Amino acid sequence: MSYKEIQAMNQSLLKTILKGPRKFLETQEKYLLQEENKANGIREVIPKHFIFGSALDHMLTEDTDFEDVFYIMEDIDKPSDTVCGIINMIFNEYYEPQIETKQSLGSLSGAILDCAARIATKDGIGYGQSWKPDTLVNKIVEGGSAYFEQLKESVGKTIITREEYSRVVIAAAGLKSDPHTSFYLKKTKDIEIIKKPIFQFTFQGINFKGEGDLITIDHKNKKIYPLDIKSIGTDVLTFQSQSFHKHRYDIQAAFYSKGINEYPPVKELIEKGYNVEYFKFLVVNSNNIGLPMVYTTTHETIRLGQLGGIRSNGTKLEGITQCIKRYKYHLESGNWDHLAEYYECGELILEV
Repeated sequence: MSYKEIQAMNQSLLKTILKGPRKFLETQEKYLLQEENKANGIREVIPKHFIFGSALDHMLTEDTDFEDVFYIMEDIDKPSDTVCGIINMIFNEYYEPQIETKQSLGSLSGAILDCAARIATKDGIGYGQSWKPDTLVNKIVEGGSAYFEQLKESVGKTIITREEYSRVVIAAAGLKSDPHTSFYLKKTKDIEIIKKPIFQFTFQGINFKGEGDLITIDHKNKKIYPLDIKSIGTDVLTFQSQSFHKHRYDIQAAFYSKGINEYPPVKELIEKGYNVEYFKFLVVNSNNIGLPMVYTTTHETIRLGQLGGIRSNGTKLEGITQCIKRYKYHLESGNWDHLAEYYECGELILEV
């Protein structure tokens, strides 16, 4: 059974409840819609940093050919995200590949006007609504025809530009060649690498699932290293101060540590005397600046992700246990508009 077919909670969704119950529901609906759109062949605009991260992950953690999943867009001036959204909508709703004439973007002027009106800009008004219809159509056709043609060639794949692809190749090579990160990425007679391990476990009555990046096994020293690969747009030295707690990677590390210990191949090795080491992040700069680094969690990090607590800077954080408590409250009560504390007390206290 594939990861997506497993009906269970994952850590990415679970921790959104810390931003509020409505955020949890919005994220859950977004995930379901993404899966539905993918199944129906509907293309969505994917943020560039997600494309880079998923492409890098694929290069390092998948055995399938890169070109089977990604379409490398040759040198064209890709439109803005808004225009891409319009062209994607046209492609999804109006393009008919079975038509022998193979529709061009210029032949879909009515679709351009319709989709541009429906794509809201930052001010909430449809794109280019102050322009004359012919002007709007001409601008979209001029700026987006090359992108539209490549959409036709890339059905079922994620588009990545040639420049983005080059940066991914450099980042992957950097991780494989760096003396500190390469240990975890290269197979030898003593080093085994498990790619994309899928694990399941039940905790506090909730069924969970997870899909890791890598598990590196050092058979000589009987050590097991659970790993995750992160690409960030800033100096890798800022990972702890700017990314780690902001994105609650401590929760991810705690969640994956629990799951990997329940992963059957790892459990078999534990019974043979192997030790599971603390969860590690291999971090690389997506702009190919500087060297990659290894960040290792600690007992305190994992405990914070599991149970919550007070950081060294005095910030109070909730962990997996509190996430589950909140989720169960809203699930059982059916109240998703406010925080549990508000329903219980009728007010929230403003803290210093």
